Amino acid sequence: MPVVEFYSVLLIALMGYLLPIGVAVFFKHRRMRPIVLVNIFAGWTVIGWFMALAMAFADQPAGHARPRAPEHPEDGTSE
Repeated sequence: MPVVEFYSVLLIALMGYLLPIGVAVFFKHRRMRPIVLVNIFAGWTVIGWFMALAMAFADQPAGHARPRAPEHPEDGTSE
């Protein structure tokens, strides 16, 4: 396998492995530290990865399930 293909596959695998952390950051999860620890230390077991992903999507307080939309000026115009 050529070097470029190897590093491309490695990068895609790493991004998939860190997906639960990315979800937690995107949603500004209040329990970021446990999600990161479970993903880093138990994510390689696949069960730990799914557990970290479930933690990243679960336990969101009301009103914080989606990222906030950008705020518009008070005069009602949009950019």
